[in-house]
Amino acid sequence: MAVVIATGFGLGFSLLDESWMRLTLLILCLALLVVLWLAPLLFWLGNRMTITTRRVIVEQGLFARSRSEIALTRIHDVTTRSSFVQSLFRSGDVCIGTGSDREVVMRNVPRVALVQAALTELAERSVTTPAN
Repeated sequence: MAVVIATGFGLGFSLLDESWMRLTLLILCLALLVVLWLAPLLFWLGNRMTITTRRVIVEQGLFARSRSEIALTRIHDVTTRSSFVQSLFRSGDVCIGTGSDREVVMRNVPRVALVQAALTELAERSVTTPAN
C-alpha cells in the first residue's frame, strides 16, 4: 500500500505545476498513509495472543487494554475464517467457542491452520488428561 501511495505521489508531483497543488498532494498522501497503513499496523501491534498448556490469553488494545482468558477445558469449538486477502497471506481469524453466548475471536492470526490444529489438540488433551 505504501509503495502505491509513494508511486502516486511521485507521478502526481511531476505532473503538477503549482506549489499549492504539490503541497495538497503531499498532505493527501500522508493522510492516506496514516489511515491505510499506520493505523492498522498500530491496531495489529496492540493485540497479543498467548496459548499455554492450560489456557488461551487474548489481550487487545494499545492504550486501553482488555484481557480475556479461556481455560482449555472450556473450549468446545475452534473454527477459522479467512477473507480473500487473508488467505493470500495464510492468515485469518480464529473463533473459539466456549459454549457461552459470546465467542472469543483472535483476528488476523498468521498461519491460521496451524493455530487451529494446535488449539484443537490442546483442548482435546486437556479434557482427557486428569487434573493434577
